[in-house]
Amino acid sequence: MKYLYIFILSCLTLNLYSQDSCKNYIHSYVMLDQAASKCIETIQYFDGLGRSFMTVQKGVTPSRKNLLTEQWRDETGRLVEDRLPIVTTSDRVYSYKEAMATYNDGVYYTEYAYDYSPLKRVISIMGPGENFSRDLSTGYSSNKATGILLCKLYKVTFTGELVLNGNYAEKELSVVREKDEDHNETYTFRDKQDRKVLVRQMLGDIPHDTYSVYDALSSRRLTKTSLIWIYMLININMTTGAIV
Repeated sequence: MKYLYIFILSCLTLNLYSQDSCKNYIHSYVMLDQAASKCIETIQYFDGLGRSFMTVQKGVTPSRKNLLTEQWRDETGRLVEDRLPIVTTSDRVYSYKEAMATYNDGVYYTEYAYDYSPLKRVISIMGPGENFSRDLSTGYSSNKATGILLCKLYKVTFTGELVLNGNYAEKELSVVREKDEDHNETYTFRDKQDRKVLVRQMLGDIPHDTYSVYDALSSRRLTKTSLIWIYMLININMTTGAIV
């Protein structure tokens, strides 16, 4: 029995090792009938740190060829290119010639850019296509006392009254600026408890604000759009915390 156990462990080790001697992979089968005569076969390759970089779906195309996708990462493991799937007979190599033949385009991938911080925050996403020159961009900053990054400070008293208590002090809130492919900008303001207090959507130079106001128990009590205040239907006893 000892030799049998050794044989089983050796098989498991071989199953987890790639067909290519320098790659690790997981080879999986999803059975489609009780007789196990039909299945969906997938090979997923991993680098030495367990990060996926290639996926092969075997024989899934109408011509019974493989569908292969690939991801490129930089030295820190961040995804920088997510390549579109190609139809191929290979189960381990992403062919640039086949990608060009499939899409007739030299930019057959989605490209990601990051800020210079250890947080791996995405600041730009460029979609596939040489003629598609617009990207999704993201910026990170804090609020200011004036200008587009100003944020009013609304509060709810213990009696449920809404009051305007000036503006947030500078650098009191984190701000994320998002710009879509049509250059429409949205600013999201969050406090130190990660509560969303303001979403500012820009239409040209005109801001459209949506404020969220919280009580002392961090429950959102009302939301203010550019036109109207929307009060939350739940009323909370500020002393006991009970819903009334």
